[in-house]
Amino acid sequence: MAPLNYLRPKTIEEAIDHLQSGVVLAGGTGLTPRRAQINRVVDISDLGLDKIDRQDQIFHIGAGTSLQTILTNAELPAALRQACMLEAGWNMRNMSTLGGTIMDADGRSALVTILLALSAEIVREPEGDLITIDRFLSQRTKINLITHIRFEEPRKLLYEQVARTPLDFPIVCASLAVADDKSGTTKVALGGHGARPVRLPDAEDLVSKGTDRDEVERAAQRAYKDASDHWASAEYRSAVAGILVRRLMEEGTQE
Repeated sequence: MAPLNYLRPKTIEEAIDHLQSGVVLAGGTGLTPRRAQINRVVDISDLGLDKIDRQDQIFHIGAGTSLQTILTNAELPAALRQACMLEAGWNMRNMSTLGGTIMDADGRSALVTILLALSAEIVREPEGDLITIDRFLSQRTKINLITHIRFEEPRKLLYEQVARTPLDFPIVCASLAVADDKSGTTKVALGGHGARPVRLPDAEDLVSKGTDRDEVERAAQRAYKDASDHWASAEYRSAVAGILVRRLMEEGTQE
């Protein structure tokens, strides 16, 4: 195994420079399984990216914030905090960071499924821009440095999953967020399979039009019609996805 070159930058600019030939070290939980392929790590602990801030109705969470810190912050939506509980056990939650979880997440991430429903935005470097998490998940690269995640406080945020045990990774999960404004825009995300959770724009359009709930359920079923793996068949996932999304929609539209 090659020696590990450890770097601890003091500025964002320095970190970006090091990331041209290294990988981000935050909690380190995602790097351990890949240690043999890594020869340089960039520790971002000194960059001050571990704060949670609320400005008016918008939450800003630093990418270096641990999942346990998010879980224990009573200002954050309950479903988001619950998702941190589902990501990992207590020891791992104290090490795992929000940015690392987003970078390493596959389709079974409860937390990323909820962030998709929230239409969360990511502040990233070196681009220095805002990008939706939906777009970011499609172009994750090792030189991306997530600095913050931001989202508007929803009127409602709901999450449900089906798993082998209550705290296991989901076989199917769904999240629904209702915007806290006059529009009451509803966003829906589905997880439990594949490389990443997905948004359901077809189901969202149907909800906004007040379409029959059967149609919304069928739209969710279509999203997972090919979602087969060693954990579950596509037929099973498709049926459960429809049930979960319909259930969340019914609850989300109640006053």
